[in-house]
Amino acid sequence: MTWDSVVIGSGPAGLTAGAALARAGHRVLVLEERDAPWGPAGSFAASDRAFDPVAQIVGDLHEGGGLRRIFEGLGVGAELTFCEINPDGFDHLLIGAERFDQPKGLDRWMARLVARFPHERAGIAGYFAILRRLHEERERCATLRGTDLLKMPLVAPTLCRWGLLPLTALLDRCIRDPLLRATLAARGHKHAAGRAPLPLAAALSAHYAQGSYYPRGGARRIAQALVRAIRRRGGEVRVRTRVARVLVDRNRAVGVETSLGERIRAARVICGTSLLPRASVVRPLARPESTVGPTGALRSVRASCTVDLDLRAQGFDSGNTWWYRSRNAALAVGEAARRGTEGGDDIDNLFVSVTTLKDPTHRRDGLHTVEMISRIPASQLPHWGRDLGGRMLSAAEHVIPGIRRAARLLQVEVGEAVAPGDGGEVLLGAVQSATDALFQGIPRPVPAAFPVERLHAYRTGACSQGLAAAARAGLIAAQRALGLGRPEDCLGAPDGSLRVVPADRPEEWVPSLDAARRVAALPQHSVAA
Repeated sequence: MTWDSVVIGSGPAGLTAGAALARAGHRVLVLEERDAPWGPAGSFAASDRAFDPVAQIVGDLHEGGGLRRIFEGLGVGAELTFCEINPDGFDHLLIGAERFDQPKGLDRWMARLVARFPHERAGIAGYFAILRRLHEERERCATLRGTDLLKMPLVAPTLCRWGLLPLTALLDRCIRDPLLRATLAARGHKHAAGRAPLPLAAALSAHYAQGSYYPRGGARRIAQALVRAIRRRGGEVRVRTRVARVLVDRNRAVGVETSLGERIRAARVICGTSLLPRASVVRPLARPESTVGPTGALRSVRASCTVDLDLRAQGFDSGNTWWYRSRNAALAVGEAARRGTEGGDDIDNLFVSVTTLKDPTHRRDGLHTVEMISRIPASQLPHWGRDLGGRMLSAAEHVIPGIRRAARLLQVEVGEAVAPGDGGEVLLGAVQSATDALFQGIPRPVPAAFPVERLHAYRTGACSQGLAAAARAGLIAAQRALGLGRPEDCLGAPDGSLRVVPADRPEEWVPSLDAARRVAALPQHSVAA
């Protein structure tokens, strides 16, 4: 059998690309090497408890928002419900002894900052004005082609001026107060301010400008909806199928070969850039040895647990918490520990999310589910060993007093190392991927367009992060495969079917929490079954 399109990987980008191609009439086959779709971004169970990655906290779901349009345009909006995180403080920033609550709406956030730092009024206005212009010009330049690129200095002067600079350059230009600088840099998390690309900061600022949301039922609900959309149109999603290489005939992709030797023919192949080296089409990018040493790399550490605490009674809400031991820790994630200074023997940054406050139907037996993420120097991990989970809980004590004593079912995962040199790659890739074909003439760290015909790659994370970035990347890959002018051409008209409910007022949308929890306790059938 020959398929119209084969998509390698069933993460958010792969399923979005598959659903878009299926909507265009293609017979689509999605191949996933893991046991279930959505890959490492999906929900998982431990001891009969459901855990969900905090990466599924998204923005841009307001009326007319880009992510809402993707879901509704792919025909899955009616199957999804999102819980809106506390609009008066969807992010709680704890920096040393200081606390800041970021509300829905950039104007409200700016007003709060001006009230706290009146001497920085002009700097705050200038900072957000530049971020806004960066985002607007990035979107404007995405449609430029050919000789129109020569107009960039005229149509995007801010992007040309600031596009390749880190966040610290803008902070140095606009902000003097050390605490305010730390506050504005605190939500970067993945990158220290000295390496966080300004286009990424602008994209995140715009993405969460109208609030933050969590999918009811967890990430698996999104995966199920996209898989159903593919299957409704004659497509298929296979799990436990590892692709060994892409088949190429006369410089044209004609299918894939699995690790078991099965050859699957297809008119086109879509995959992520990270999978191409494995597919024997593009050689892995060689990194300079100086940037990958164990003393310079950071690792993302994630811990999940349940706690027997009444967090709502203690004053907690659905908002996320970003905790930093000090102002310096907020400006330079992991730097203090890498240098062995200012708490170098302890975790100095932590992201905390209580998913059962975001979606109360997740809660069972009176227990809350807590997710924690930190960036830790790779050189520290061998020294901390099995005490890593305990150190995460010790840091979480600054956010949730008593969590170390109350924690149950602690799960700890260590992600791949990220070297300091990655910041430079993101700086270059941020502008390039953000404007799509804008800088195709400039060599990319990992190219998103390849000389092999009918092989289309998607690249995530360069100018945004999480689910929204992956969905957008998958949509761009589908657009290129279909030969359309814009990613939005892959979508149908928005129909307003996606539902948004208030996370902190479950009585308004859950008829009976007890009944909802009994339903949540039922065994979940895999969407791949």
